[in-house]
Parts: sequence; C-alpha cells; structure tokens
Amino acid sequence: LSALLFLLCLALTQYLPATVDDCSAMGKPAKKKAQALNGNGYAGSSPSEGLQWMLGPTVSVDKFRQDFYEKNPLHVKRGKEGASYWHPFAHLATPEALFSMLDSGEVAVHRLNMFRCRDGSNKETPQPPPSTAQEVRRLFSEGWSIQWLQPQQESGPLANLVSILESQFGSLVGVNAYLTPAKTQGLAPHWDDVDVFVLQLHGQKSWSLHRSSAAIPLPAEAQSLHRYGSGDLPLDSLSEAILTPTVEAGDLLYFPRGMIHYAPNQGSDLPSVHLTASTLQKQSVFDLLMKTFEEAMANRWQKNEDLRKSIPWLSLSPGSQAYPSLCQTVSKELATLTKTLEDEAKRAEAAQGNPRVEGSFVAAALREINADFIRNRMPPRLQGSSDEEEEGSVVSPTSWVVLPDSSVLNLVASTEMGETYWRLVTCINNSQLDHMMMRNPMGMMGQEAFGDDGDDDEEGEEEEPRIGDKAAAKAEAGKEKEEDKTKAEHKDEPQQEEDGEGEGEGDEGDESEDEDEDMMMPGGGHQAVPGMAIDTQAVPVLFELCNRSPRLAMASKASNLAKHAVEVNELLKKASVPSESIPSVCSLLTQLAAQGILQVVEANDADAGKNGKKRKKGGGGLAGSAGIGASVPASSAANFKLPSAKKRKQR
Repeated sequence: LSALLFLLCLALTQYLPATVDDCSAMGKPAKKKAQALNGNGYAGSSPSEGLQWMLGPTVSVDKFRQDFYEKNPLHVKRGKEGASYWHPFAHLATPEALFSMLDSGEVAVHRLNMFRCRDGSNKETPQPPPSTAQEVRRLFSEGWSIQWLQPQQESGPLANLVSILESQFGSLVGVNAYLTPAKTQGLAPHWDDVDVFVLQLHGQKSWSLHRSSAAIPLPAEAQSLHRYGSGDLPLDSLSEAILTPTVEAGDLLYFPRGMIHYAPNQGSDLPSVHLTASTLQKQSVFDLLMKTFEEAMANRWQKNEDLRKSIPWLSLSPGSQAYPSLCQTVSKELATLTKTLEDEAKRAEAAQGNPRVEGSFVAAALREINADFIRNRMPPRLQGSSDEEEEGSVVSPTSWVVLPDSSVLNLVASTEMGETYWRLVTCINNSQLDHMMMRNPMGMMGQEAFGDDGDDDEEGEEEEPRIGDKAAAKAEAGKEKEEDKTKAEHKDEPQQEEDGEGEGEGDEGDESEDEDEDMMMPGGGHQAVPGMAIDTQAVPVLFELCNRSPRLAMASKASNLAKHAVEVNELLKKASVPSESIPSVCSLLTQLAAQGILQVVEANDADAGKNGKKRKKGGGGLAGSAGIGASVPASSAANFKLPSAKKRKQR
C-alpha cells in the first residue's frame, strides 16, 4: 500500500504547477547544485543562452521539458536580489520609455492596442482608438492598458534573445509588451494558442491560472493545448485556480497554450510592465498531419485521373445512393497513403541513401513548414562586423567547416517533368525591422517611418551585425542613387519589358535581381518556390552538415565551434559526390561562408578541438588536395573563387 501511494504521489507531481524560489540561486552554491541537475552544465549567466538564461540556475532546460512544457505553469521567483535580472531590457521597462519613443516617432501609434476590463469578464477598447502619442498618455492615465506589438523591432538585445529562442525551439517567437496602470485589469480571462513566457520588467502583477471553463462545450480533461485562442470567458465559469502567483520584477512565469489566465492586479500600487515571449503556434502533430496529407494528395492527384473526376451527381443529397461507393473510394485512397507513409518511415529509420523526394511526404511537409519558418524568422547575429563587403574564405576539399545553427536554412524540393530540383532557403535577407509584422504597413519609407534602427546598446556593449539589417537600412537611401547610376550606364541600350516586376517588390537592396535569376529553373522552367537553385549533388552534403550542427549561436566563439568541424573531403566522400560536381559543391559552401552561415575553421584548431593533437594544415588549394578532392584539376580552382562584391552586385 505504501508503494502504491508513493507511485500515485509521483504521478500527480507531473501535473502540478510549481513556484520555484530562485533567490538563493543567485550565489555560487546554488549554481553548483544546478550543474548537478543539468548534464550539460549550467551556463545560463547570459542572454546568449536563451531559454536556460530565462529559467535561471534552479531549473534546467531538461527539467523544464520534462515537468512543465505543455503540462504545467511555472513561476520562477527571484526576489529583490533578482529584480534587475532582465537588465538587458531596461530601456523598455517603464511607461515613460514607451511614451518617449512615441513622441520621437520611433514607435508608431498603430503598433499599440489599448483595453481595460472593469467587470472581470469583458474587455473594453477605447472608441475611437488613440491616434496620437498624447491620446495614448491620456488613456493610460485613465486606467487603460497598453499592448505594444513586437518591440523586438526597436530593441537590439530583445531581438538577439528572440533569434536565439527561435533557434532553440525551431519555431517563430513573437513578443508583446504589456503596460498596465496600478490597480487595474487589462484583459478578461482567456486562453492563447501559443506557449507563453512572461518576463516581468517593472512593478508587479497578480495572475490567476485555470485549466478549464464550464462555458466551453468540452470535458475539462479535453481543454488543453488548444489550436486556436479563445474569446473572453465569464469569470464565474472558470475551474478552481491552480496557481495564483504575484509576479514581481525579475520573475519569470510560464504557462502552456490553452491555459486560461488573467491578471486582476488589484493589489499593485505601481504600473506593471512585462514582456510575453510566445512560441509554437500551429506547430503540433495535427498540423504536420494536415500538411502531410496535403502534400501526399497533391502528388496522387497529379498521377491518378480517378481523383480528378467529379463525384457522382446528387452525391451531396441526404440518403444518396453513391455514399457507399464513395466511402470505399476514400478508404482505398487512405489505405494507399498509409502504405506509402509506412514505407517512408522504414526508409527514415534505415537512413539509406540520399534524401529522396518521391514518396517522402512527411519530409516534404516538414520542409514546407520549415521553409515558412526560415522566411519569417529573426535573422541571427553574426561573428564579425564590417561595413565593407570583403572576399570570404574559399572552401576547398581540405577545408574544415561547421554549420553552427542548422535552423537558419532549409532545403525545398520540387519535381518538374520527372526531374527533382532543390532550392536553398535561408534567412539571409530577413530583417529585424519587419519581424512578425510589417513595421510600416502604409508603405511609407525613410526615417519618418522607420525611426531608429533598433540597435540599443546596453552598458557599453556593442551589438553584433545582424543578417539583412544592413541591406534594410541602406536600401531606400541608395535606391535613387542606384537607379540614376543604372540609367546612366544603360541610356543607349534598347528598353525591354520587365516581367514579374510586382513579385519582387519589397525585396531589399540588390538581392531582388538575384532572386529573379534564382527563380528560373534549368531548361527555362519557372519555379514558384523562393530560394536559390542548387546542384543536386550538394543536397546530401548540406543534409550531413545539418545533422552535425551543434545548434550553437551564430556568434559563438571559434573555439566553441572547432570541435564540431568536419573536413569537406569527409562530407564529399560520405555523400558520394562525383569529381565533376566537387567545384560546384565547394562554390556553394563558399557562398554560405561568405554570408556567415557556414564557419570555416583552421585545420589545427579543428584537430585541437577534437583530440588535442596537432594536424599539418592543408594547403587549401586544389592542386595539393588529398583524398576525394585529388581528382579535381587545378584549373578548376576558379570555380571556388568567391566573386567580388562588385561582381555580385552586378549579377
């Protein structure tokens, strides 16, 4: 009986909320204790550690995933000693900070929502909504809360955290800032369709978390991990609160998607400012199933004429005679699909051969979902900083390389005329300025619309460059100059019609021309999928680099990356790349290195990182290459040369 009771108590702890006191964890003894909990060691002393930094030293990421993620809420208390834990975001931590940005035009009023909840169950919005900074100030002083959408567009430190979290989750991360006057409630009880992390920056806020509502026509046990957000829920319909924390400055609160929450906040004498980092929206197994079915049936539709035929007349009528035969048709198709997916699962388990397109519908669905993520994610930080484009490291078969973060790229396959083509999609042109929402929906350009570039430096720390931001900042400034230069260069040339001009609108810098070029398929076909067309022989090499990726921040130190490096020769050999394709594969790797996506590591550093032994550094040229690269003629070396910045621009 004692053993049974013990097991019951152990099981119940998996479904209970927790408040963790992080106060004592600020010292070294608690940190050592946390290291014992985390097999990888606790390294959460910097925002560069992402989720682990947010959780603090008392809760490891492994423990969070096991006990709280998608199960239970978690409140990490840091007390007075930890009130400044979120110091990188101190520039966002007061209402006056926002009002100042509104006054300067750095933040537009349309980026704000305002609301209040006076009866506990119904949200109100001001009518008409505010249109000036002065009206926002007035409404806030009258008790209206502010929701500031996506402040990471203005904040460099917050953008860095978002980028790291997106790499860790493999999912988009959106941020909102909430500013609530003292002793007021902003929103009515509701649930969201995202997992939410609350970072309390200023003041305090009382919360109430519940698992279910009697107003929802579902059993209580089915009210979790909802796919869509709810509307306002009556206060008297809520189940008993499972956690009622008072979240103070420096604290963290997590609750999974679908958990009902509201913040009455009646006991606070100070305004409250907190950030919500939200993620994993519509990225469930259900969503993968839906996408897989879509991919599979699109393929079947092309090959099976019976699927393209109309259903019998009057099939929709109640009691239709066609109903039994239609059931058989659907059942047969689903059985065929099931067999195809079972075969794909067996191939995936065996991991045989190169990536296959035909019949790989789960893989296709994952690639499509990931491509959407890559196109919209926050660009990562880079290692270096330079205003001038320079020649990058030329990758040869004897080079040692590492892909620090595989979440910055994706491979998308398409089939035309029986042939498979691959395209590489990266976040190279993404910009902090438009992350998660268009910063300037009315199409205005220039300083008045964009304000500051958002690179807020804290305590003298320099912000590392972010992919795409340079192009975004300079695109409009150089537009007229570039157009005038182009007209002057081509004034004597005959005018040609431009096809698909609208498709490239909004592209930044000179990448639009490259994008149009890359959209053309071999043989003149046009591919609707964005990205860069690549040699099929490069695909297994990129897959292997992704498999070996340590999933570290792009700005990680070279010493941390060296032990994960691999010689290109090894990749080429494992992928069975023929000698005639080696130049194009290395050329692609050189482009990725120039963009900062791939890191080239010195051979000595790579060997030292792996086993502490010194290795004689290869010449780096093709003539002296050993192993699989030896068959490449020295005359092919030009294929590895990265075009100059001027030539890339002209292209």
